[in-house]
Amino acid sequence: MMVKFLFLALPFFIVFGVHAEAGNAHAGYTKIDEVDGRMVSYFNFRAENITENRAITSFYPLSIQSFSNVSQRRKSLAVIAENLTQTASNDYLLQFSNDEIDGDILFFLTYSLGILSTREELVQGVTLTSNDAFRVKAKLKETFQQVSEKLTARNFLTSLTRSKSGNLAVYFDWEGDCSQMAPKTTAAIPVNDVAVNMTVWCDAKSNALTATPNSREGLQSVYDIFSMNEWATIQLPQIQHEVRFWVAGFQQSWASANQNDL
Repeated sequence: MMVKFLFLALPFFIVFGVHAEAGNAHAGYTKIDEVDGRMVSYFNFRAENITENRAITSFYPLSIQSFSNVSQRRKSLAVIAENLTQTASNDYLLQFSNDEIDGDILFFLTYSLGILSTREELVQGVTLTSNDAFRVKAKLKETFQQVSEKLTARNFLTSLTRSKSGNLAVYFDWEGDCSQMAPKTTAAIPVNDVAVNMTVWCDAKSNALTATPNSREGLQSVYDIFSMNEWATIQLPQIQHEVRFWVAGFQQSWASANQNDL
């Protein structure tokens, strides 16, 4: 069956009824919270492998509910793209299993792609000409990129790894503006209200900043804070707000390195 198209001058919008719950996910290694109306995820030290000895805090531009809705939207777009395949006659077939079709996909097909088809027709398979398929694929790609951008987080990382000298060290990494910074500087950075002297590097090519305690005493302070607390709060250079890290598991991560450097 050749597809019917409905061309409407309607703004793109989709309303979903999917709900996200704050709590633990990913085998207990991630906590989701909402701060000032925006979703924040906290990933803690896993203590399974030295390459996984890191805690990540991610700030999203969306609330928990909005993040869930947009994530579902991106999933629906991916399902549509996966089910659009070229045939031997160079036409395209849009076909779904009955379980794949939900209200979100039907809404998007109708009001964004202009495809008027019933659930039954979509299960049987709807044929698109190559020109129509090209337009649909272009719209899917454009919308998928727009949706993905909304899900992009600003990430902050603290990691336990080894310095060039071979000793265990704690590093903090985040994005910033290197245009007004020296490639290498020092700063007293508060960690749980304890000022820790750190060396700060700024990579102008990627606008990536890295900080690490520049003395044994500074590393001891961070070690004590991370070991005795479930959460650690740090005021990083150039960042207007404090960043909270979920440091539970840090001691196990340190032990997994099999070296007591303090």
